[in-house]
Amino acid sequence: MATVFFLLIVCSVFHNSTPTPTPKYQRWNELIEKYQQWTGFHDHSKGGSIPGDDSKSRVRRAFGPSGASGVGGLGVKANYSDRYRVSERCMNHTEMYISGLLGMQNWAMRMFDAGGKLPSEVMRKNINWMGSYDECLDVVAAIVHNSTDTTTVENPFRGRYCTVSIPFIDLEVLTPEEQLGMVSLTLGVCVPNSCSSSDVKGLISSGLSVIPSGTFSSIAGPMDSFPGIPLTAYAYKAVCPAEEKEWDDRAIASMTVVGLFMVVMLFATAYDYIYLQIFNEGQLKPGRLAQALLSFSVYTNGAKILNTKSPPGNLSCLNGIRFLSMTWVLYGHLYSFAEIIMQGAIAKELIKDVTYQVVANALVSVDTFFALSGLLVTYLSLKEMKRGGMLNMGMFYFHRFWRLTPPFMLVMMVYVALFRYWGDGPFWPDKGLESNYCEDNWWTNLIYLGNFIKTDKQQCMAWVWYLMTDMQMYVVSPLIFIPLFYSKWFGGIVTMTFLLGTTIATGVISKVNHLPPSLIGGDETQDMASYFIDYYIKPYCRMGPYLMGMITGYFLYKTECKVKMNKAVVVFGWLVSTFCALAVLYGLYDAMNGHPLTENVSALFNAVHRTVWGGCVCWVIFACSTGYGGPVNTILSWNALLPLTRLTYTMYLIHPIVISWWALRQRQTFYHTTENMIYLFFGTLIICYAAAFVVSLAFESPFMALEKVIFPKKKRNAQTETGTEPPAKLHENGVYFHSLTDTGKENNSFSMSGEKQPIAEVPNYVEVFEKYSYEDTNIKI
Repeated sequence: MATVFFLLIVCSVFHNSTPTPTPKYQRWNELIEKYQQWTGFHDHSKGGSIPGDDSKSRVRRAFGPSGASGVGGLGVKANYSDRYRVSERCMNHTEMYISGLLGMQNWAMRMFDAGGKLPSEVMRKNINWMGSYDECLDVVAAIVHNSTDTTTVENPFRGRYCTVSIPFIDLEVLTPEEQLGMVSLTLGVCVPNSCSSSDVKGLISSGLSVIPSGTFSSIAGPMDSFPGIPLTAYAYKAVCPAEEKEWDDRAIASMTVVGLFMVVMLFATAYDYIYLQIFNEGQLKPGRLAQALLSFSVYTNGAKILNTKSPPGNLSCLNGIRFLSMTWVLYGHLYSFAEIIMQGAIAKELIKDVTYQVVANALVSVDTFFALSGLLVTYLSLKEMKRGGMLNMGMFYFHRFWRLTPPFMLVMMVYVALFRYWGDGPFWPDKGLESNYCEDNWWTNLIYLGNFIKTDKQQCMAWVWYLMTDMQMYVVSPLIFIPLFYSKWFGGIVTMTFLLGTTIATGVISKVNHLPPSLIGGDETQDMASYFIDYYIKPYCRMGPYLMGMITGYFLYKTECKVKMNKAVVVFGWLVSTFCALAVLYGLYDAMNGHPLTENVSALFNAVHRTVWGGCVCWVIFACSTGYGGPVNTILSWNALLPLTRLTYTMYLIHPIVISWWALRQRQTFYHTTENMIYLFFGTLIICYAAAFVVSLAFESPFMALEKVIFPKKKRNAQTETGTEPPAKLHENGVYFHSLTDTGKENNSFSMSGEKQPIAEVPNYVEVFEKYSYEDTNIKI
């Protein structure tokens, strides 16, 4: 094929390490001669035409298996013959393509033009040679048949775009772990649409088999770890997307469910706006069934999400921390989820830039959310226990499961079943991103144990590991905050035991498994593959910041956020937290640039750095909540961030899908520069939040409102039961307050001037946890 001819030119350059001088055009003519001999247009021994040799015979000789001695006269070993089988129909059309190309026919030249070719920056690992996807699909072969009387034009095939992976090493001789570290060339080819993926694999492998082989022992550089392994080039995998994607059962079922949601939302919105808001003017109180229908009203739910009024007395600085951390997560994921299309600076060059440490160490952004979750579950639970005694543990766990699971499962259903239909292109996965459509492990997400079960296989929606880890911490959290409620000494011992246990466990696991200090960095003796499975997604290794949050939540509860500190203590606290945070964020710069940490130092770093980061975040929350946040609190408490904060959970669920959708629809690679990434980040941020708003209206807000319908508030005299004023009025939506009445109760909230502000007393259990929407802290990187 013409594309293989081009590869022969490239490989001849690399193969001839000591070339002799040749006239300007002699080298090119020799390559043309070799290509003509290979395709059968000249005799292999004499260089002349083969009398009586028809086109089909020439293609068979070039591509078809020919017994034990070889394949098509190309000197290919017989035990590789399965790699080179090509169907007869594909061979016929391939011969037509080659004939048309040598005849300079327009359609054949366009097919050749659509194939991938040698680009620039190959030495910087620019190994995605994609060609032109759309140009290939537009090609229609036109074979002209001339006779004495008439001239007819036949259109035997159209262009079909395929991508071929060429590893330049026989992966069968490597272990699965070694295969992970191998880099393959991705080549876009334009072939007749009569050729299947296996045909394309055979065609490319046959052509590449003429490249002289060698061993990696003669190649300097990253292949030094594979001395003596044969250097060979063959098509390891060929992917040819289906010309038309038929709707399968799972897609039809998913579309049916989405359609039902849209119909219910339409009727609910019409009933809400037309009947209740216009004709009834809000005077009629809906019954239970009407309330359930109104849970799906876009009008009401949209107004709740977009409301920028913050209830007095809440920990408003958490809003800014959530938003900034979510944007950090998104920026980091632009590099990981869009890596397949990146061209430009490679990892070793990126990490030399100090500013890139914000991306390389963005993994700690998830620890911010662990700290927030631990703080809020402790702070709000203790306030509820103080008001009403023992918690209803059944509701404690049910509310958590109900809050997270319906939107989670619905997003997974839509994504797994429909993603494959949302685009096309050279990078687009014909069967979606998830292995076998998550049929083997979707249920591990439902029970929140995917970080323990079937971790040896590809996880379904791999980024949701955080949901599982946080849920597991939430399950054991009563073992900590209940003892703290009854005894600060006993509760303190329990908390410190958990903290000491997670620190020791993390250090031991890191040492035993030879883990690096990060996904970037470490030396050759450290196990990068084990880092994610054995350490990164396990709750007993990630509980440090969660415990720091619980400790901070306990202090805020005990002091009612009324703490008096002198200026020296405040300044010292800000300086220490800032220094520690910068040490965690930039401390691995040398380790990532040729000076890896030893195994023992890596184990110590893994054991403590996430806890330290959680402590720094908790200081910011504590200072802002007690009136010592200054301009930091002003920025973090900005009410304009409230709508974006309410979308944090759905933003977390869908942002990797949006990034993948954009990246995989590209026709060419995306040139990486810091400026391009920042520009891309802001556009992606807007699109992701817009998508999160739609998903929240459809899959999140309705279920929160339904919980209020299923478990209505019990009317009781708060003054009689607790000796305090009645609780504040809550909005019917379970995510946050829409309005509340001021009880006149003094509290800990400070204005910018330092004066105390009033706050409403915390209401019943479910409402307590809805007030701060602590589940919205579920973010993963």
